Amino acid sequence: MSVIDIIKKDITTLDTDVIVNPTNRRLREGSGGVCAAIFQKAGAEEMTKACMEIGRCKTGSAVITPGFSLPASFVIHAVGPKWEGGGHREQELLYTTYMHALTLAKENDLHSIGFPLISSGFHEFPVEEAWQCALQACHDFLQDNADYGTKIVFTIPEEKTFSLGKRMLKGFTQEERLPESVRLWCRKYAVLFHAIYEDEELQKTFYAYNAYQPQTRFAGVCKILKDCMKEAYNSGVVIPDYDTIIKDGDFPQNDLFYPSKEWIATLSHRQILAVIAWHFRRDHFNEGNWISETVAKGYMATLTDALVD
Repeated sequence: MSVIDIIKKDITTLDTDVIVNPTNRRLREGSGGVCAAIFQKAGAEEMTKACMEIGRCKTGSAVITPGFSLPASFVIHAVGPKWEGGGHREQELLYTTYMHALTLAKENDLHSIGFPLISSGFHEFPVEEAWQCALQACHDFLQDNADYGTKIVFTIPEEKTFSLGKRMLKGFTQEERLPESVRLWCRKYAVLFHAIYEDEELQKTFYAYNAYQPQTRFAGVCKILKDCMKEAYNSGVVIPDYDTIIKDGDFPQNDLFYPSKEWIATLSHRQILAVIAWHFRRDHFNEGNWISETVAKGYMATLTDALVD
């Protein structure tokens, strides 16, 4: 299955089949930034020798070398354009840069590829325009090569760039429609989640909830919560691969424990389901903990709202 993801990680530590080095036309080690880091981690002497054997690479194109000491087996060196105000075919050239890199990966039977946000650093490409070109190119490539299977990962350490990319990604990936059973569960129980969080007495009561010591008050609500938990598993809300999705997304622990509306807005539907599943299953199925923190503090209300909006 082909996917596009954006994570916070150092690209030199990525263990995809290939990573992309944003380089110059002479294919020389940069004085700083991602290019210099890739050369140093790969082994500057070996990488320089391999690049010198190739010679040069024109703007908008890409070439490939071994990864040497990097976790990735190969490095694609891609030459993105410098931003000159937008009137010199910059967007077209950046789009072409990504397409050449992705095509080169396919020609070498490489199915996972790690990108930085090309040209957004030293080449001063505006970040929003850089994301637009990057995501459009990746989306188009996946559409045209649906039978190949490519995992595309953007490694973005800066928070603002990361958050913007996450928001923009939603418009390109055309997320798979949530199963109707999941939507029905969210609609059915969102009212309950909001009621518990927004009523001071209910919130206080259920913050101290323990599934193994049934409450004498609000017995009806307790029964509904038990049905809610059972139906979450039966309806597919609690997805089995949640842990892998969370690890791949490199979610900050604070956000995972206390998901805010702003952070949730950066996640795909699948990632939101992974967060819900994590809250259900953490602490060895301690449902009381799930109710006291996730429900009583309003996090489950925010998560379900994001899935049905």
